[in-house]
Amino acid sequence: MNKSEGKNLLRKLREMEEKKIALSQPRPIYKDIHWRGVGLKVLQIIFKPSFEINKVWDIRIQDDKYVLFESIFSGEIIEPGYFQLICDSSHLERIYKSFKHIRVSLELPNRKMLGIDGTGYELCLYDLQTSIRLSWWEEPHQDWQEIAHLVSEAIEFFKTLERSNN
Repeated sequence: MNKSEGKNLLRKLREMEEKKIALSQPRPIYKDIHWRGVGLKVLQIIFKPSFEINKVWDIRIQDDKYVLFESIFSGEIIEPGYFQLICDSSHLERIYKSFKHIRVSLELPNRKMLGIDGTGYELCLYDLQTSIRLSWWEEPHQDWQEIAHLVSEAIEFFKTLERSNN
């Protein structure tokens, strides 16, 4: 093995260790996971039903392809693990782009109620330096119906996907 091959091997071993550590630790729900090659997170959907497992789905761009990851969380902490789901890149790209051009009012509903049971939703869009996060419980603001519909469709689709062996 020459010096260059040795350096590449050491780099790959460090990257594998970095990934292993990242996958083995719980993290706050809003903290991104990092290791070389995980890709840029561009969309996140958070699903918080009262009586089901809480899930987070992240669409990322890796080498010009869209990939989907799933995490499970409790409270505000994501459990160890970050599972890639098997899905066609072009389908994930369509999902991501369906959110990019929606016009939305930022007026917040003036609700005078609080609930415990029900389902919470969050949609987060990311770029390198900017992000948008919308969240609602049960019924969204009337101006957010289109977004809520797309989020629900995405969730139902994501639930049908299987985990990759990667």
